[in-house]
Amino acid sequence: MAVSAIMRKLEKSGDCELITCSRDEVDLLDQTAVRDFFAKQAIDEVYLGAAAFISGFFVHLYQACGATNEGTSPAPGVLEPTNEPYATAIIAGIKICEPYDRQYGVDYRSLMPTNLYGQNDNFHPENSHVIPAMMRRFHNAAQRSDEIVSVWGKGKPMREFLHVSDMAAASVFIMNHES
Repeated sequence: MAVSAIMRKLEKSGDCELITCSRDEVDLLDQTAVRDFFAKQAIDEVYLGAAAFISGFFVHLYQACGATNEGTSPAPGVLEPTNEPYATAIIAGIKICEPYDRQYGVDYRSLMPTNLYGQNDNFHPENSHVIPAMMRRFHNAAQRSDEIVSVWGKGKPMREFLHVSDMAAASVFIMNHES
């Protein structure tokens, strides 16, 4: 969802050439293949929506749900237990960027948007995120003329939401300005 939104934003701007590849075209686990692809394509910016090693100038995106959750964690600053493996991978991605910046003079930027919603979201009835789940429930209730709509939870957790197109605009803005 995030990468698709960034691609739409860049395509709309019309001032860059988007170069994409499938897993079949470039094995991202093969550092030489990635380096060769970058050299052949003369790539100077990369928007990465998944953790992987790459060389150059890129925005590393990850979801806020992996961050600490002061409201439900056992102690302040402790990773939220249900997201701990994901959060650990996120932190590792951020931490690996720092020495590459220093050692190779690259300009990695890691962004952590809050909970995203929007185009290409997951509307599955059992495993969607908050906004699409509520939209689906309200839509279905309206179709059935229900007077009551049930939602999960106790109403205590606080969340922030960001439309995926706003995240894309912020990502492109950050990419195009000095860090």
